[in-house]
Amino acid sequence: MSYTLTVEPEQVDAIIISELRNNIDSLERNLESTQDADEDYLGVFDNDPKKDADMIVQHIEALKMIIKYYGGHTTIF
Repeated sequence: MSYTLTVEPEQVDAIIISELRNNIDSLERNLESTQDADEDYLGVFDNDPKKDADMIVQHIEALKMIIKYYGGHTTIF
């Protein structure tokens, strides 16, 4: 059995924006963990907490730019 689902472009945009916001939330939680890092810190992008925090911030900013492209509002971040 198969189904065909037709979605409007606006619906696709809303789904993309929602997923991007979920990624931002996740990265922000990871960013918080860099504040209390110890010598056993296992980072997202780098095992050095400062470098990792810098990379996380860069990725958050990039995701916000993508959200703006799709017409989402990033003022809530």
